[in-house]
Amino acid sequence: MSWTQAVQSGEALLRQMTLGGPQSEFRCYSDLANSGWSRFPTDGATDTDLESALTALGVTSGTYVNMMQQDDFKLPGSDTEYPPTYAQYQQYYNPDQGLIIAEFNYSPQRTYKDPGVIYPALNRWSDVVYIVWADLCRNEPDAIRKIMYFFRHHIRIDSPTVAVINEAIEGAEHLKPWPGMRFSTDTEQGKAMLGTAHGYGVAWFLINHQHTLGRKKVAAITVFQTVDSMMGNFYNLFLEVGDA
Repeated sequence: MSWTQAVQSGEALLRQMTLGGPQSEFRCYSDLANSGWSRFPTDGATDTDLESALTALGVTSGTYVNMMQQDDFKLPGSDTEYPPTYAQYQQYYNPDQGLIIAEFNYSPQRTYKDPGVIYPALNRWSDVVYIVWADLCRNEPDAIRKIMYFFRHHIRIDSPTVAVINEAIEGAEHLKPWPGMRFSTDTEQGKAMLGTAHGYGVAWFLINHQHTLGRKKVAAITVFQTVDSMMGNFYNLFLEVGDA
């Protein structure tokens, strides 16, 4: 993705967050099972490299949930069963403090690439994560609208997102630990990072579920570095959500 493409993508997403966009057909927890998704017991991430950021925000990580596409599924209107892809979407969720931390995420399309493979109808990160978020908020319905923060944690160094981030911060040598560098999405840098794969998943979460969330937008994006004792340095994005 070029810089120009990233900026244009970010601008288009901002328009839909502000003016309204298409609404997802997937809204119920039962939709997960219909597409072969179920909760897979997994310990939370053991690293603590977000502690300084979480402490500064006055929040905690919350509940760790791994949704795995591990069951046979049918496509809508079909009686044919298809095998699972074993895709995984793993996040921390904290509805009390309006926080989601994206940890380990591999879509069906990325996990299972064999020719002719059939993917479940419900396959996007934004839909799966929204449904889990809504379910965790079921005992306090107003909490669903109080989403405020997303972290995209441990972005792979070979991700196209990193090239866009490096251009935004004018070189990898400027990547710093928390509090990092913050960009409003009114700026070209903020729009470009929103337009990457690690930005637009959050944008579609907000756009496609305005029926319950109301109109919200990503207002600012912070890029910062964390250090993992086993795996080295990582890029991370922190996305702030506000009313559109």
